[in-house]
Amino acid sequence: MTSGRSLALKDAVVHASDFPWNYSLYLPKDQPWNLTTPCLVRDPDAEDAELSDAANDLGFDYVLNMQQVQSIVRNAQKQLVRITDEDLLRALLYYYDNDAYITFRDADDGVRVDHP
Repeated sequence: MTSGRSLALKDAVVHASDFPWNYSLYLPKDQPWNLTTPCLVRDPDAEDAELSDAANDLGFDYVLNMQQVQSIVRNAQKQLVRITDEDLLRALLYYYDNDAYITFRDADDGVRVDHP
């Protein structure tokens, strides 16, 4: 996967294992988070001023590191035989809100599909 450019959150979550574990996920501050939300996946230690300026101009903030995102995806995949992109989004949002993995057996887990 190409990183350091804007892509859909769906692509970052579904293909989380394609990104280096030391990269980070950045999302817009003031926009609902859903599968089509633009995001950045990039090395937080890269000294690319142009990319940093673009992230700031777009209003992107650090959300999680990709090692966490990869772990969230693995945990969800262990729980569900037929996992959907929406399930992965729910797992990510749940983790972000609760600092804990989602348990899918709970039918109504209270996870918002749009965030923040």
